[in-house]
Amino acid sequence: ARDIYYLIIKRVANRANVDITLDQYEPTISADQIDLSFVDRAIDLFLSDPKIIDDLYEHIMTDKQYLNDHGQFFTPSRIADFMSSLDIEYEDDVLDPACGPGVFLQYVNRNSSNECEFVGIDNDCLMTLAAELRSSILGFRNRVRFEKSDYVNQYETYEEYDIIIGNPPYNRFQNYEGNKSEVTEIEDKYNPSSLANLYSNFFLRSDSLVSEDGFIVFLTPIEYLQTEYGEYLKRLFLDKYQIEMFVKLGWDENVFDAMTTLCVTVLRKSEDSGKNTVSFYVSDSPSDLGVESDMKETEVLQEDLDEDDKWTRYFIDIENLEYLDKTEELGEIADVKRGIATGYNDYFTLTESEVREHGLQEEYLKPVLTKAAYGKNYIFGDEDFETLKSQGKKVYLLYYEDQEVSSELSSYIEHGENMDANDRYLTRNRDPWYSMETREPAPILATVFSQDDMRFIYNEESTLTLAAFHGIYPNLDGENQIKALLAYLNSDVALELAKTQHREYSDGLTKFEPNDISELPILDIRRIDEDGINELSRLFDELDESRRSGDETKVRSKLNQKIHNLFQDVSNSD
Repeated sequence: ARDIYYLIIKRVANRANVDITLDQYEPTISADQIDLSFVDRAIDLFLSDPKIIDDLYEHIMTDKQYLNDHGQFFTPSRIADFMSSLDIEYEDDVLDPACGPGVFLQYVNRNSSNECEFVGIDNDCLMTLAAELRSSILGFRNRVRFEKSDYVNQYETYEEYDIIIGNPPYNRFQNYEGNKSEVTEIEDKYNPSSLANLYSNFFLRSDSLVSEDGFIVFLTPIEYLQTEYGEYLKRLFLDKYQIEMFVKLGWDENVFDAMTTLCVTVLRKSEDSGKNTVSFYVSDSPSDLGVESDMKETEVLQEDLDEDDKWTRYFIDIENLEYLDKTEELGEIADVKRGIATGYNDYFTLTESEVREHGLQEEYLKPVLTKAAYGKNYIFGDEDFETLKSQGKKVYLLYYEDQEVSSELSSYIEHGENMDANDRYLTRNRDPWYSMETREPAPILATVFSQDDMRFIYNEESTLTLAAFHGIYPNLDGENQIKALLAYLNSDVALELAKTQHREYSDGLTKFEPNDISELPILDIRRIDEDGINELSRLFDELDESRRSGDETKVRSKLNQKIHNLFQDVSNSD
C-alpha cells in the first residue's frame, strides 16, 4: 500500500510538472504493475484539493496496526485551520516537527506573511514527499525546507523557532524504538515517566527549540492533563511558559480511529507568568470550533494551577463545585484495590455446566462477577448470582491456594496447558501458573469504565470480581454506614464531583483507576449522626429497588435533597 501511495505521488508530481525529491523512497513495485489511470483522470481534483493526498493514504493503508504503531493519525483540515488561525503572528520561522503530508504548513501559509519560513520534519520520507507535493501545488515550496528525521533524537539545529505547531505521534514509550535516553537536557530536571506517551517528548524537545516569547501549539490526547505521569509536563509549563489555553475537543465523532479525547495546547515561552489567565475551552462539535461565543470557557489564574491536580476538572461545568471544600477523599476512610486479573479469563472462569463437565470440587472455586454489565443494579445479592448462574454465565473462578491437587484439578490443569493457558504474560510469572492472586471480596464495587452510568454496588453476596471493577474496603462500622456511604456515592452530587477525578476517552467513555477512586471527594460519613446514617441507608435500599423497577426518579430526587441538606449541615457546623 505504501508503494502504491508513492507511485501516486510520483504520477501527480509528473503530471503537474512539479519537481520533488522522489529518490528518497525506494518502492518494491513499479508503475507498470498497477493501474494508475485514475490518477490521470483525477489530476484536476488532486491539484484543486491537496487534502485528497491525506485521505488517500488513510484509505489505502488497510494495515491499521502499522498506523497505530507509527502514531500516524492525520489532522482533519478543520482542526489544522483552527490551530493555524489563533491570535498568533506568523511572521518568522515556523516548525512542524511531525509534518505528515503537510496540512499544518498549508494552513499556516494561508495565515502568514510572505516572509515566513517553514521547516517540516517527519521520520517517514513518504510523508515528507507528500508534504513537498502539497507545498509545490499550493505555491509556497520556495519557503519551506523538509527533512526526514527523528525529531526527538536525531534532529540537530542551532535555530530557534517562533512557532512550533503540529500533531505529534501518539505512541507509548514501551512501543517506541528510538533512543529514549537522549531526548533533551531538561529530562533530568522534569523526569518524564516511562508510562508517558511519545508526544510528551515532543513538548520537551520543543522547549529547547522555541524562542523566548515563541509559541508551542500542539494537538495531543488530553490524557496528560489527568494522569500522574503527566505531572512533569504541567510542572514544565508552570515553570517556563504562559499557558494561553487548552481546547478540549469533546466531539461525539471519533476524530482519529483511536480511543482518546483530543486537546489543543497553546503555550507561550515566558518565565514571567505573572497574573496570567489560562482559558479552558470545550468544543462540543466541529461547528463551534474557533467560535469563542459557542465554546464553553473556564478561566483560571495560572498561579492557582497545581501540577498534582487533574486539570481536566476545569473543562467540567459542575453546579455543586462549592461542595468540594467540604469533602474528604474516599481514601481517608477506605482502601481501594483493582479487581483480579486472571491472565486468561476464558480458562480461569467457568459456568456451572463447565464445573460439572470437569468435575471440579468446590474447594477450588469461588463465586466471581466477571463483567460490569452483570452488576447492573446497586446491590449484588444471592438472587442476582443465581440468575447469572441459571443464564449460563461464567460465575465461578478457579482459585487454587496451595491445596492438595485432586485428579480432577490435575486434568483441568492439563487442559489449560493444552490451550497454552500457562504461557500467558501473567500466568508464566506465577508459581504454580494456575494459582490466583489473593483477594478478599470487597464490600463495595466500583465500575472501572462507564458512559453516563457510573455505579457503586453493595456486594451483599461477598463475591470476588475481575478487573471490570475496583474493590472498595471501607473502614466503617457495620452495614448501615456502608450503605450510607453507597447512598452518597450514587447521588447526583457525588457523581458530578467525581468528574474531577475521572479520565476521559473518546465517545464519552470515562475510566477510574484505583488512585482516582481513592481521591474521590466524599461527604465524611463519620460526621453524620445515627438518624442521618439510618435515613441514607434506607434511601440506598430504595434506590436499588427503584432501579430494578425501572424508574429511579423519585427516590433519586429524595436522595439528592438529603445530600444537599447534609452539606449544608456540615457548612453550619464549620
